[in-house]
Amino acid sequence: MIELAARCLVVCFAGFLVWAGAVMAVRPRFALKMLERFGSTPAIHFTELGLRFLAGAALCGAAGAAAYTRQFLGAGVFLMVSAR
Repeated sequence: MIELAARCLVVCFAGFLVWAGAVMAVRPRFALKMLERFGSTPAIHFTELGLRFLAGAALCGAAGAAAYTRQFLGAGVFLMVSAR
């Protein structure tokens, strides 16, 4: 059950990255405005840190079922440590 939730979170995280890349390619000014807002207030900053930690935990949780287990674990640990 937890592994399924972790996989779903990894897919959502990947979808967000694809969406963000598409927005940056199609509407760079809008993307720049969005990036400027990250960390602009304490609430936004801590929400972003929490989401980063959640994405890292999901990568670690889904690592056992991944073809590249060590890479998933490394990326997950990096995201969780960088969210401190």
